[in-house]
Amino acid sequence: MKDRESKNIDECSFGNFGCSHRCVNTEGGAHCSCYKGYRLHNNRKQCEDINECFSRNFDCSHECVNTLGGAYCACRKGYKLHKDLKQCVDVDECSDDKLNRCDHDCLNFEGGYNCSCRPGYVSLGDFRCEPCRTNSYKSVNNLACVDCPAHSYTNGGGKTSIEDCFCNSGFSGNLADNVPCQDINECATENFGCSDICSNTLGSAHCACPPGFELQEDHKTCKEQVANISFGIQFRNSSPFFLSLAIS
Repeated sequence: MKDRESKNIDECSFGNFGCSHRCVNTEGGAHCSCYKGYRLHNNRKQCEDINECFSRNFDCSHECVNTLGGAYCACRKGYKLHKDLKQCVDVDECSDDKLNRCDHDCLNFEGGYNCSCRPGYVSLGDFRCEPCRTNSYKSVNNLACVDCPAHSYTNGGGKTSIEDCFCNSGFSGNLADNVPCQDINECATENFGCSDICSNTLGSAHCACPPGFELQEDHKTCKEQVANISFGIQFRNSSPFFLSLAIS
């Protein structure tokens, strides 16, 4: 009697042996195996994802993002992934016109950058700069625009120094040497051209006249007032007529 040759049965051909991933047929049996990034569940049939981030953060220098069957590294804002796909390196935003939004100067630092405004300009709180308004200035050491001292002005905006502030008309001083603008007594110089009374005011002066005199159109000269007296005369059988006398 011939011995019957035993024939191996391929269990994998029957519903993949219940394996969720791969079925490996063996002599007299079979077993399940998983794709890369997965491990076999305790039921020896199902495969479950391996969280690679649990193991040394997947060697990522910043953040590890787990995915089904794998993981990848991600960088925080201001950094980019190195070609090794593990390390994060600083992004120099100042050297990239697409990233550098500064109106004026850009200062790169690890993970970001700062904008600063040149002298004469003030920051609007972001990357924009605007010139200091008229009658103010901003030097290298100032963080904000500073008003010119009292009784002084600038020729336009965007000024960078107190030396750009000049005393108003009718005032004198040297602001660059910390000498404030002080009122000029115009009456002290040739009586301001007044023929009689000169009254000094803040930043100017004006002429006045004593009683009985009036100021002329030049606003400098006084002339004695003229009194006009008018009276009427009427003769019999005639119409009245008037006479006018000017008395100085």
